[in-house]
Amino acid sequence: MGTQLNAYTSREHTLYHTLSFKSNIAKSVEIMGDMLCNSNYDNYHLELEKDTIWQELEATNNDHMETLMENVYYNIYREHMMGQPILGDIDNIYQIKRDMVVDFHKTNYFGENMVIVGTGAVNHQ
Repeated sequence: MGTQLNAYTSREHTLYHTLSFKSNIAKSVEIMGDMLCNSNYDNYHLELEKDTIWQELEATNNDHMETLMENVYYNIYREHMMGQPILGDIDNIYQIKRDMVVDFHKTNYFGENMVIVGTGAVNHQ
């Protein structure tokens, strides 16, 4: 199809994005909508993602600037969710269960919490 799909999480938001040819824009938006609204969260892929997050946390913990910034946010926003580590706590990664992810998705992934932006050769109609 010639489309890239990627995502990342920051302290303020989670971003899902596609990059596609003009002829594939509608299909790309459809796929992303299906992904966000009808995710399965099967246990096999959840376990794979835990390993990925653990590896990212290990890399972050070995990066002095990342560690410094996590500590700055923690000390500034200690009693607020902004003070929590972006990727979570390394000791808690393997404690996450499918039901927790599904509950988080149901609580946070709905229309009023989402912004859809299209740039480039997009017909916004």
